[in-house]
Amino acid sequence: AVSVAVTSFMLLIAFFVMICSLNLQGYMEEHVTTFERAFYLAPLARWAQPGALFDPDQTEYFGLLAYVPTVLHVVAIMQLNKLYSSVAHKLTDNENHEIGR
Repeated sequence: AVSVAVTSFMLLIAFFVMICSLNLQGYMEEHVTTFERAFYLAPLARWAQPGALFDPDQTEYFGLLAYVPTVLHVVAIMQLNKLYSSVAHKLTDNENHEIGR
């Protein structure tokens, strides 16, 4: 039961990171379906609007600023992977406590 709760919580964190990344990359828009609007985060999405720092069509700095949200997403996922791995080992050790005797 503990593993299910912890794993579900970690999946929610990964989902939230993905939603933040999609907003920063400009994939989420306010004027779409009600379902998609639930994942629109205006404070993040404004950074990808035309003329904003992460605008996918911007040409400043050779357009490299448009890749910053993707790099941030990769770094966040790598850090979460480290965290998940250590938590998974602890959960496994906790559940297998009787086998080790």
